[in-house]
Amino acid sequence: MGGFRALAQGLGKATQDLGVQIHLNCPVHQVWIEQEQVGGIELAAGDA
Repeated sequence: MGGFRALAQGLGKATQDLGVQIHLNCPVHQVWIEQEQVGGIELAAGDA
């Protein structure tokens, strides 16, 4: 495995190691913007 797929998987693991939750293929209900940056996301299922 190499290239962009390895890069994406490595970044995914690194962020999860820092406590970030990654949700794939989930509809988004709302995105909160704070000081011109994303501050939070609410999924259509109600998870934030």
